[in-house]
Order: sequence, then C-alpha cells, then structure tokens
Amino acid sequence: MNIDLTKVEFDQSDLDTLHDVIFNALRKEDLTNEQILEYWNKLPDDIKMEAIKWGVGDTPTRDNMYVWFQQNGL
Repeated sequence: MNIDLTKVEFDQSDLDTLHDVIFNALRKEDLTNEQILEYWNKLPDDIKMEAIKWGVGDTPTRDNMYVWFQQNGL
C-alpha cells in the first residue's frame, strides 16, 4: 500500500502544534499554514507515519520532529 504523505490533511490544532515544533527547533515564527506544510513535507516518512499513527501532538513524535529539524538546520 502506498500513502502519499504530502497529501495529509491537518486540522488547525495540528498545524498549530507543527508550528510550535518548528518555532522551538528553528526559531521560525509567523509561518503561514502553507509554509508549515512545506516543513512537514521535508520530514522523513518514518516521522510522518508516527504523526499519522499517534497524532502530531504525541510527545515522542513532537520530540522526533524537533530533533530532525534541528539536526537538518532547515
């Protein structure tokens, strides 16, 4: 089964959580929802699958996103 992880639909609370992770990792603020989705699309598929399975707000998932953004210096 193939899932297009670039086509995931988020509600606003998920986008807000993603924004918070990006801000904490990279100090990027005032991002539009489209910019947040661009960051989402840069994440590796295993982290995206965690977010889909457990939710974007899941603590280990947020931590993995944070570490990946920091390590990749986007």
